[in-house]
Amino acid sequence: MNELKILEVLFLVELIHEALYAVRAPFDEDDIKALPVLSYSDLRVKLKSGDLLFASGDYLVSKAIQKVTDSPWSHVGIVFRLDS
Repeated sequence: MNELKILEVLFLVELIHEALYAVRAPFDEDDIKALPVLSYSDLRVKLKSGDLLFASGDYLVSKAIQKVTDSPWSHVGIVFRLDS
Protein backbone atom coordinates (compact mmCIF):
# COMPACT_ATOMS: atom_id res chain seq x y z
CA MET A 1 0.00 0.00 0.00
CA ASN A 2 1.54 3.32 -0.98
CA GLU A 3 1.64 6.41 1.23
CA LEU A 4 -1.29 8.08 -0.55
CA LYS A 5 -3.53 5.06 0.05
CA ILE A 6 -2.52 4.97 3.72
CA LEU A 7 -3.45 8.65 4.07
CA GLU A 8 -6.79 8.00 2.35
CA VAL A 9 -7.54 5.16 4.77
CA LEU A 10 -6.57 7.30 7.76
CA PHE A 11 -8.80 10.09 6.46
CA LEU A 12 -11.72 7.65 6.13
CA VAL A 13 -11.14 6.40 9.67
CA GLU A 14 -11.26 9.98 10.93
CA LEU A 15 -14.49 10.63 8.99
CA ILE A 16 -16.07 7.56 10.54
CA HIS A 17 -14.92 8.67 13.99
CA GLU A 18 -16.49 12.09 13.44
CA ALA A 19 -19.69 10.47 12.16
CA LEU A 20 -20.08 8.54 15.42
CA TYR A 21 -19.94 11.79 17.38
CA ALA A 22 -22.22 13.62 14.97
CA VAL A 23 -25.11 11.16 15.21
CA ARG A 24 -26.24 11.59 18.81
CA ALA A 25 -29.61 12.68 20.15
CA PRO A 26 -32.54 12.69 19.40
CA PHE A 27 -32.18 8.91 19.22
CA ASP A 28 -32.65 6.93 22.39
CA GLU A 29 -32.71 3.20 23.00
CA ASP A 30 -36.44 2.92 22.25
CA ASP A 31 -35.99 4.77 18.95
CA ILE A 32 -33.22 2.42 17.94
CA LYS A 33 -35.23 -0.68 18.82
CA ALA A 34 -38.08 0.68 16.67
CA LEU A 35 -35.86 0.91 13.56
CA PRO A 36 -36.41 -1.79 10.94
CA VAL A 37 -34.00 -4.71 10.85
CA LEU A 38 -33.14 -5.83 7.34
CA SER A 39 -31.49 -9.04 6.29
CA TYR A 40 -28.10 -8.71 4.66
CA SER A 41 -29.42 -10.17 1.40
CA ASP A 42 -32.15 -7.49 1.24
CA LEU A 43 -29.83 -4.67 2.23
CA ARG A 44 -26.86 -5.69 0.07
CA VAL A 45 -28.49 -4.72 -3.24
CA LYS A 46 -29.24 -1.22 -1.91
CA LEU A 47 -25.77 -0.42 -0.56
CA LYS A 48 -23.47 1.96 -2.44
CA SER A 49 -19.84 2.87 -1.87
CA GLY A 50 -19.66 5.60 0.73
CA ASP A 51 -22.78 4.53 2.64
CA LEU A 52 -22.30 4.54 6.40
CA LEU A 53 -23.73 1.75 8.53
CA PHE A 54 -24.34 2.57 12.18
CA ALA A 55 -24.76 -0.22 14.72
CA SER A 56 -25.46 -0.61 18.40
CA GLY A 57 -25.05 -3.67 20.55
CA ASP A 58 -25.71 -5.17 23.93
CA TYR A 59 -22.14 -6.30 24.61
CA LEU A 60 -20.17 -4.63 27.39
CA VAL A 61 -17.73 -3.01 24.92
CA SER A 62 -20.63 -1.65 22.84
CA LYS A 63 -22.29 -0.16 25.92
CA ALA A 64 -18.98 1.40 27.02
CA ILE A 65 -18.50 3.03 23.60
CA GLN A 66 -22.06 4.37 23.70
CA LYS A 67 -21.53 5.80 27.16
CA VAL A 68 -18.17 7.45 26.37
CA THR A 69 -19.34 8.94 23.04
CA ASP A 70 -22.81 9.86 24.34
CA SER A 71 -24.18 8.20 21.20
CA PRO A 72 -26.77 5.50 20.66
CA TRP A 73 -24.35 3.89 18.23
CA SER A 74 -21.35 1.83 19.20
CA HIS A 75 -19.91 0.99 15.79
CA VAL A 76 -19.90 2.43 12.30
CA GLY A 77 -18.75 1.01 9.01
CA ILE A 78 -18.31 2.40 5.54
CA VAL A 79 -19.30 0.53 2.40
CA PHE A 80 -16.71 0.08 -0.31
CA ARG A 81 -18.03 -1.83 -3.31
CA LEU A 82 -15.58 -3.15 -5.85
CA ASP A 83 -18.36 -3.53 -8.42
CA SER A 84 -19.35 0.17 -8.35
